[in-house]
Amino acid sequence: MARQSAENESPKVGIWWDNGKAIADFSHPHNENASCIADRIDSNLAHVDLWAKAAKKMKVDPSQEYFSIPRGRVLLDRVTLNGIIFHGPATTAERLEMIAKLFCLSAWRSEQDLHYFIGSDADRLFQDEDD
Repeated sequence: MARQSAENESPKVGIWWDNGKAIADFSHPHNENASCIADRIDSNLAHVDLWAKAAKKMKVDPSQEYFSIPRGRVLLDRVTLNGIIFHGPATTAERLEMIAKLFCLSAWRSEQDLHYFIGSDADRLFQDEDD
């Protein structure tokens, strides 16, 4: 379902983390440091490369694994420039709204992606059906 945000700036792409207290976002214009894959524009930024900066922004221990805190990325539809926020189940609708504003998304939707599952949500992915 598409949602609207009140920002007037051009939409951005990038990556983010959200520990529930602070969001560490690394966003940039969609025509800089980005790749077009099929019908989507994606940032070339990688979570592993920016973890130390993100940990500092969120005031968390950088020795934690970068994938232990909810994270995701924002892509844009190549034609409409509508945002797509990829995330795991730990990210709430309220936090998604905040992320959309940080990335200046006037229209967007969210999609859960297995890549961003953490904790017990990720553990369930690897459980045998007999367990």
